[in-house]
Amino acid sequence: MQSQTNISKNKLVLFMLITALAVILSWVAIKVFTATVEDSSWNGVVATSFKSGTGSASNPYVISSSAEFAYFKQLMEGNSAILYASKNYEITIGLNYGDHEI
Repeated sequence: MQSQTNISKNKLVLFMLITALAVILSWVAIKVFTATVEDSSWNGVVATSFKSGTGSASNPYVISSSAEFAYFKQLMEGNSAILYASKNYEITIGLNYGDHEI
């Protein structure tokens, strides 16, 4: 009977350790994901150019940030739209605008 009680206690301790480990790993994963999302969100500043590309089919303008997409939007809504409408673009990331409207 004593042996049966020790086995039950050991199982309970093992279960508690596994549960604690799962909670800790979940918390770490959430922190990492949240930090990544927060770091990539747009701060409201519009880029002044594309970081790379010429707009040709073989070398498209690369939109690699929310700020560059806001710049693209600004170009398409401005007087330069006719110059940029026929260019080629490549979006390389997911865009996160946080609480900003675009």
